[in-house]
Amino acid sequence: MLRTSVAHRTIAGVRLRRTSLERPRGADPNRSRVTRQAQGTVRENEPEERQEPAVYAVISTGGKQYRVEPGQQLTVEKLVGDIGDSVDLRPVMVVDDAGAVTTGGELAGRSVSATITGHERGQHLRVFTYKNKSRQRKRRGHRQHHTIIRIEEI
Repeated sequence: MLRTSVAHRTIAGVRLRRTSLERPRGADPNRSRVTRQAQGTVRENEPEERQEPAVYAVISTGGKQYRVEPGQQLTVEKLVGDIGDSVDLRPVMVVDDAGAVTTGGELAGRSVSATITGHERGQHLRVFTYKNKSRQRKRRGHRQHHTIIRIEEI
């Protein structure tokens, strides 16, 4: 949203009126500053181009969906198994193999294999319930169990 304000200046006794529509309030004027170097023009503060992985899949575990690729390590809801055990994650929603996207019934037998690298507990949550005017108060805490896995192959 652009800021529209009126600024008044006085130069040599003449009142000047200027409407500012330059940039939103709080915008950083140096954000996309262009600098010159020996090789040419370089734009600062811009993200580098990101390479898309050759193979990725979308899996569902613990009621959530994750986009995974081989070698990736991620934290999911607790899975049964010891550290070092291999698990097969199903169902697989989407598989993209270098631009060839596979979805639906073609993925009926496919799975993603992963290795359990650790178990941990999540951040401590404080749960407080009360009923007003009756002095009913209850304070509890909760920490969710998580499993850290490393994706081996799709």
